[in-house]
Amino acid sequence: MLRNLKIALLSSLLMVGVWLTGCEKEKQKAVEVIRPVRTITVGATEAGRQRTFSGTAHAGLESRLSFKVPGTLKRLAVNAGDKVKKGALIGELEAKDFDLQVEQARASLAQAQAQSRNAKAAYARARELDQALLGALLTGNQQSVSTGEACGRAPVVTAMHLAQHEGWQPHLLDYRSSGDTGGDKGQVVGYASVAYTAA
Repeated sequence: MLRNLKIALLSSLLMVGVWLTGCEKEKQKAVEVIRPVRTITVGATEAGRQRTFSGTAHAGLESRLSFKVPGTLKRLAVNAGDKVKKGALIGELEAKDFDLQVEQARASLAQAQAQSRNAKAAYARARELDQALLGALLTGNQQSVSTGEACGRAPVVTAMHLAQHEGWQPHLLDYRSSGDTGGDKGQVVGYASVAYTAA
């Protein structure tokens, strides 16, 4: 009866967890919209008789234009009323705005690559700590387990002490981390299943 109680107590104390945290969200920038402007060209009249009429002139065919990207206008290649062909240059934006965007994109890429390297290093460090703790658990090193980074160290050390007292041998059933199963290796939790059997 006491032996069954010990086995039941031992089986409830078998999970080991290692927690690492870290996450960050990126911020998005608002896009500025450039609105088109209507213009009218007014010319001089004959020098003779002068008449004044009030009214509004409208173009027969008018197209509203804007650039696909925001920026400062460097050059306008056409005037109001000019006929243009498909594909003709109408206006040109300053390149410095685009150069700045390219530099910002490069800086963002470098930052993302650094974060990826840091996440990989943190994941490797977590796996290393997990393996050291599992090694201590499987060899019966209660001191290393009691001072290691794990959730529920006291029940695990108690189970190890009971197993040592009874002469039971530990066997690793499985080990996984949340980085292995979920894919996010920036914050990792390790899980192990260990069973003790009579020698």
